[in-house]
Amino acid sequence: MTMLPQGTQPSPTPETRPAPVTRAPSLPCAFGYSLASRPGSSRLPACAQSLPTELLCNIFSFLPLDAHSHCALVCRHWYACVPPTRTRLARWREQHPWLPYLPCSRLALSYSSRIYPWLARQHCPLVPELQRQHHEWLHQENHLQQGPFRHQQDLQTAQQQEQTAQSFLTGLVLYSLSQQVVQARHLTLRPVPLAWPDQQTVNRCLFSHCSRWLAVTCIIPGGGINQGRSRVLHLYGYEEGSWRQQTLVGAPDKPVSVIAFTATPADRLLSAHGPDVRIWRKQAHTGDWHSSLLCRTLSSYSIYMITAMRNGDIITLSDRRRADALDSTGFLMLISLCQGDSWAPATAYFDAFLPRITSLSSRSCRLVLGGGCSQQCTDTRHINSLHFWYKDPGANSPGGWRHHQSLVEEQNDYLQGAMFSPGADLLLLRFSQGLFSLWALDAQCRLCQIPLAVPRCQPAQAGWNRLAHFRGDGRQLAVACSPHRIEFLHSTASGVWQVGDTLERPFQADERREPDDTHCVIRLSSSGRFLMWLTAWRVEIWQRDPGNPWRRVVERTSPEGAHPMPQAGLLRHGEAIWTLVADPVQSLCIHGPDTQGQLIEKGRITTTDIHSGSNAQSADGLSLLLGRLGAAPVMLHLDVPANSDSRDPDRPEHSGQ
Repeated sequence: MTMLPQGTQPSPTPETRPAPVTRAPSLPCAFGYSLASRPGSSRLPACAQSLPTELLCNIFSFLPLDAHSHCALVCRHWYACVPPTRTRLARWREQHPWLPYLPCSRLALSYSSRIYPWLARQHCPLVPELQRQHHEWLHQENHLQQGPFRHQQDLQTAQQQEQTAQSFLTGLVLYSLSQQVVQARHLTLRPVPLAWPDQQTVNRCLFSHCSRWLAVTCIIPGGGINQGRSRVLHLYGYEEGSWRQQTLVGAPDKPVSVIAFTATPADRLLSAHGPDVRIWRKQAHTGDWHSSLLCRTLSSYSIYMITAMRNGDIITLSDRRRADALDSTGFLMLISLCQGDSWAPATAYFDAFLPRITSLSSRSCRLVLGGGCSQQCTDTRHINSLHFWYKDPGANSPGGWRHHQSLVEEQNDYLQGAMFSPGADLLLLRFSQGLFSLWALDAQCRLCQIPLAVPRCQPAQAGWNRLAHFRGDGRQLAVACSPHRIEFLHSTASGVWQVGDTLERPFQADERREPDDTHCVIRLSSSGRFLMWLTAWRVEIWQRDPGNPWRRVVERTSPEGAHPMPQAGLLRHGEAIWTLVADPVQSLCIHGPDTQGQLIEKGRITTTDIHSGSNAQSADGLSLLLGRLGAAPVMLHLDVPANSDSRDPDRPEHSGQ
């Protein structure tokens, strides 16, 4: 692979994550941060350690959550007086091991404008503690921005304190949202007005990582869905309880083809217009959004993917496909390295091969491209090439990005797709004849095949990535072998993968046959307790409790010839699942576990619209976007009725504060 310099090679960005601190072995840990005291803290005098319990509880009630962790380390007396939220949060974290693998969340940024008003309306008992932690984060953020710092160590300490405060706020927000959704017996789906240009149709939508922004590409009147010139960009912001259209100053004349949001730094929108990738920022003094050029591919190439990694680096993929002249094809990847609040000039990597598959893990900064046949291929021997790109801060390569190629042999079978596990330590490969294989990845993305007979599914099936899904922690895998049978694989405590249960739905004599056997979608909930099973005319939800077999708890079927086909998906929090089926009247339902862990229907709304894609729900799980051809989209906002019981059953009536 030839590297073409497109600009000055930047030096590696300093690592901004807090340095690890020594963990107290007998105390719990919340969201990756140990409960050790802050640097420089001194031992308190004996009189402070002997303060009355009532006085200590009163003092602690005014402190933010991250300060509770420091207080708990002073002595046993102080540990016993710390409010229980810290230990409940740590216990919840231990009971949900998939939380570290969730997509990068920046919900702290939308707390004051979006999440706090929602939780306050639901009378969430954690609101006072959320407010204190939010104020602490704002204080640390303001201290960090006031700089400059005289010593590098002072800067690193300020960054660590700000990141710790934000991490505790994000963890407390996730916990509060999950508890409200689980404990609510009923949920309502409230339509929210959305200003929309006449006769424009949604093409693609995307919420930001903080849920405050919604980017939508749409089709203008008179243009077809496949006509690139017809796509335009709209941006909405959530302000004062409604979605308001934002002003994009100097929008390019060329149509938009790809959009993406960055997580680091936050509140940046990326859009591709022809060969250009532009980055949009909101101006503090006007509130308008202005764009600047991030990078540019070759004029004859088409951009088909933009992805922002968790560390802020941006990868742009483009290619040129000429069916009439194979020697004129090419692939070009641009890597723009994050440098604080901006990006360095892009570095370009060119190759003549065209990747058939692309899979990435933005959280782990890993990318795999492949599908091309290596030079060692013969008529009876097919060797697939895989190109891995991964971040290695200690590498001498530009920006710490490394590349290596791996070869995977499969007789008379070419690679059709690849999928990373949530932790990006596993790679699931799918071949054209329906064969799956599971591979382990080390720190250098070297492949090691797991000796496991992964079930085979139907060959040449469209949308193969819908046929397999990992549990939230990556330790369980479900594979749809057919629209009537699902196989489960799991990793034991020692890390050995084994074939597990089989979930089979026998075909009944009076049952309507599937009009399209290739339409099958399965999704495992984060905990692996619930399975969503979608076919061409039916949606099922299955539940498995510890020690018991799978059982069907929801079945919704549409009449023969009904349009559109059923839809379903997972919500962000509370293990909730949404289903959209005409049975016979089309309605959107929210299903979620109650406080006893049993799945119930929590909300329903009649609608003529359909769900607008996999990205049509916000990161906080409070908004869903529906749309249909020739009509304005409908924004639904999740609410808990005022008379719904949303009290935390684990929260004591009196906590001693």
